[in-house]
Amino acid sequence: MPFPRSAFTVLTSLCLLGLSACASARKADVALPAAFEAPAAPPAGALALDQWWTTFEDPELTGLIEQALARNPDVRTARSRIAEARAQGASTLLRYTPQGDATISKKRTETEQLSGTVANIPGFSTSGTSEQTSANFNVSWEVDSVVRGLFVLGAARAETDRARFAYEA
Repeated sequence: MPFPRSAFTVLTSLCLLGLSACASARKADVALPAAFEAPAAPPAGALALDQWWTTFEDPELTGLIEQALARNPDVRTARSRIAEARAQGASTLLRYTPQGDATISKKRTETEQLSGTVANIPGFSTSGTSEQTSANFNVSWEVDSVVRGLFVLGAARAETDRARFAYEA
């Protein structure tokens, strides 16, 4: 016997109504208990965390840390080192691409025969004006420039990664 359509509609409506009651918005209680709240001021005799190494009372450790803090590059210096490494990698890679130069020359010659018979054969004349134009494109490269360029590119990327690591550290 099939399930009546009206009963199915009523049952579906009741299920949806029940589920909507579960979906009501509630604000979560995120307050910490009083025992876990931070004190307003550090207790007397507490050591500042930015000077933790002074508790060891080791002058060599203190000197090394002070030297490292004095020589530590700031963010601007680290960013400029990353940019420098990228620029050096690009300029170094350009050295291993084919190199060459283009030259164009034009020559105009005026010839006048002073005596004798003037010969006018096509392509050859004993008098008149002649123009000569030439263009050259000289290219040179090393046979292993592609492989060498790949090594240079890898070294440039490694230098950039080193500078980025120093920046992020």
